[in-house]
Amino acid sequence: MEKEWLSKVEKLIELHYSDPNFTTSTAAQALYVSERSLQRRFKAATGKTFKESLNEVRLEKACQSLLSGAKIAQVAFDCGFNDPSYFSQRFKHHFGLSPSQFIEDQEN
Repeated sequence: MEKEWLSKVEKLIELHYSDPNFTTSTAAQALYVSERSLQRRFKAATGKTFKESLNEVRLEKACQSLLSGAKIAQVAFDCGFNDPSYFSQRFKHHFGLSPSQFIEDQEN
């Protein structure tokens, strides 16, 4: 039962990660549960918060786009970030290097 529920949540993230307005609240509404219930169940099942997982998916998708040659600002917007500088900050926090350093490393 929990695996099925988690699968629904993960599919929802995959479908909506690029929407900057997709939040824990909108996900909870789509799943017909309270925001608190979603947070609690998700954390119990994965050990991460919903927002952490959403940002991980966004950042993984960003890596794929950066590798295909897309511009950093466009990647930020395409992956659900409203602000390219916030995207760069999250990227560096998650991967340990900035998007431009990541691109450079991949080219070498």
